[in-house]
Amino acid sequence: MSIYGIEYGENSKNKFKKKNVILIIIIIIAVTALSILGGIMLAKKVNSDKELAKANIEQNENKQEAQNDNEANKIVETNSQTNTEQTNTAQTQGQSNTQTNTQQSTSSSNKNETSAQQSSSSSSNKNETSAQQSTSSSNKNQTTTQQSTSSSNKNQTTTQQSSSSSNKSQTTTQQQTQSSEQVKVTIKSPLSQTQWDALSNIYSSKQKVAYLTFDDGPSTTVTPQILDTLKKENVKATFFVLGTMVKSNPSLVKRERAEGHYIANHGYSHVYSKIYANASNAIAEYDKTNKLIQQALGDSTYEAKVFRFPGGSSGGPYDSIKTKAKKILKQNRVAYLDWNCLTNDAAGANTKDAIMKNLKSTSKGKNSLVILMHDAPNKKLTASTLPDVISYLRGQGYIFRSLEDLM
Repeated sequence: MSIYGIEYGENSKNKFKKKNVILIIIIIIAVTALSILGGIMLAKKVNSDKELAKANIEQNENKQEAQNDNEANKIVETNSQTNTEQTNTAQTQGQSNTQTNTQQSTSSSNKNETSAQQSSSSSSNKNETSAQQSTSSSNKNQTTTQQSTSSSNKNQTTTQQSSSSSNKSQTTTQQQTQSSEQVKVTIKSPLSQTQWDALSNIYSSKQKVAYLTFDDGPSTTVTPQILDTLKKENVKATFFVLGTMVKSNPSLVKRERAEGHYIANHGYSHVYSKIYANASNAIAEYDKTNKLIQQALGDSTYEAKVFRFPGGSSGGPYDSIKTKAKKILKQNRVAYLDWNCLTNDAAGANTKDAIMKNLKSTSKGKNSLVILMHDAPNKKLTASTLPDVISYLRGQGYIFRSLEDLM
């Protein structure tokens, strides 16, 4: 037992020593790790502080540069305005003001010389240190003057560049205006003078004549029914077709022409913001629709020589654009035509009675009637009321013609 006890005690001591050694090693490792971790964190903090400080410095520098730029821009703008005003004044006043300015400049120069002499006299009574300071100050002033002169020269250059840019803008505007005026209609056989005069005097007929005109077609739901009625009544009419509808229904355009009706031009889109974006757009829509009509008819020689402006040829927010477009059409011998009689089938007349009432009121007391109607997809009422329209006009003594009869 004693031996066992001794052995047991020695084993316990050895185990205890080993445990202590392990614990000490663990503590050393932990302390070392903490030290390393602390060093890393400290290094990161230092770097972070440096970066933050650097960022603040850069931010302050950027702010300062921005302020300097703003101040410089203000100076340039002020000097540019001043120089421009002086230039304008000089040009208006002529040589007399130039001489006056020269005399004032000479007087100012004499004053500066006198001031310089007084300053020199006063400066000579001071000690050498003051003289050196004065000389240094003088040099600084000269440097400042040179910088100011340089800044003035830069401002003058900026003003000249601004003037040059303004001149370029004016030139570009003039070129655009000239380009707009030079827009031409693509037409090989424009109206003759006789045809032009006949269309221009369409409202001056001594006999009662009615020109039925249909806008915004052709459509598959309305145009065939209108053509059937016209054929039955032996009446010739004029169709102001839309390019988009011609593209969709070319066979109806071909039928209109085959049955003796005149195909006129109503533009391509009927979207005011597009067609009236400028005069060139209006002419481009005319040209595009004219080509589509030729394709539909299979006849490259056919030309729609009469144009109807969507919404009419005058008035509204696009009146100035329409005026320019009318000038271009006239220069190229393409006529444009509105109307002097209407059924209001596109403006609220939703019964046969309403259509007939509008027709009667707007035709009263007129020999020559250019009647506005529509054959758009939703104008079925127009088609169903057309027999009544023809019957009423015949009862009033009107004969029916198409615009082609004037050409």
